[in-house]
Order: sequence, then structure tokens, then C-alpha cells
Amino acid sequence: MFLFKKSLEMPAPGQALPGRARAIPTAARHFVNDRPLKGPYPDGLATAIFGMGVMVGPITGPTLGGYLTEMYNWRYVFYVNLPFGLLAITGLLIFLPKAVPRAELKFDSVEALLEQMARDCDDARRRLDRP
Repeated sequence: MFLFKKSLEMPAPGQALPGRARAIPTAARHFVNDRPLKGPYPDGLATAIFGMGVMVGPITGPTLGGYLTEMYNWRYVFYVNLPFGLLAITGLLIFLPKAVPRAELKFDSVEALLEQMARDCDDARRRLDRP
């Protein structure tokens, strides 16, 4: 239990959520459109693609940055993401379906303001009730 502690003040992972014997439940359906939260691809594919980006970025970043700094100028390091950003924006504009505005999904600013005020009051009440 003490293997993962960084200091004496920091709780161990088992002490951080006492009484939690199972995973925290998550929603199975989207709360706005009531559709299932399952994509059209296998479950681990998004995690695998994200993991590839997490591994490839730190490997190629310093290499490419060092090459650009040595061969050209250090300012070129900041232009590396420009073609990828333009390609991503172009792909979004081409392949993303056009959104059809729906009247039943209007933003109610008065309701949002009242809800935020209620949350702030509840937060203040909980802070004052704390021993």
C-alpha cells in the first residue's frame, strides 16, 4: 500500500476513494439525444490510435525539432504544425456532415444563469457546513 505513495501526506491509492470496491459507473446512453455511447468501430480501436499518437509524438518531436534547428532556424519549429492543422480543418469541412439547426435545442441563458447560481449557493452551503 505504501509503494505508490510520494510523501507521507499523500494518501495511498486505496485510501483516496475509501469504500470504492468497483469501478465508477458511467452512462451507457448520451443524455441529450438518448443514443447509445458505442461507436461504429471495435471498442479498443480509439484507445489504440490514441496510444499510437502518444508514443509517436514524443519520439519524432525532438528529432524533427533538432533537425529543423540545425538545418534551418529555430523559428521553423513553430511552423511544423501548420500543414497538419490546415489538413485537419480541410478534412473537417469536407467530411463532417452539415449541422441542421433544431428549434428544440435552443440555449436558455436565464435557466443556465439560475442553475449556476443554485450550484454556487449549494457549494457555499456545503463549505459552511463542513466541520
